[in-house]
Amino acid sequence: MSCEVAVKECCTRHKIKVIALNVQSDHVHLVAELPRGMTDVKALQLLKGFTSFLLFRLVPDTRKRYPNGHFWSQGSFSATVGYAELNTFLEYVKNQ
Repeated sequence: MSCEVAVKECCTRHKIKVIALNVQSDHVHLVAELPRGMTDVKALQLLKGFTSFLLFRLVPDTRKRYPNGHFWSQGSFSATVGYAELNTFLEYVKNQ
């Protein structure tokens, strides 16, 4: 089970459309289309909560690396992107 698989599973369950995803060893870049009515804050809560739950559950050794149960850091960043800016963000995510 990888972090990328967990993120995609969460997105599928919550109808979040993944446009671009780049998982690094210490952070994740995601460009997504959220369902109508879902805020970016709610999407981040779902993604962080579900992926950490899934990874801790399916890969028990992960707990050894994160003994306090915090897979994700407290910080995050989100921004709304218009169609004019979308290609710039997609290139950024792709080239990380």
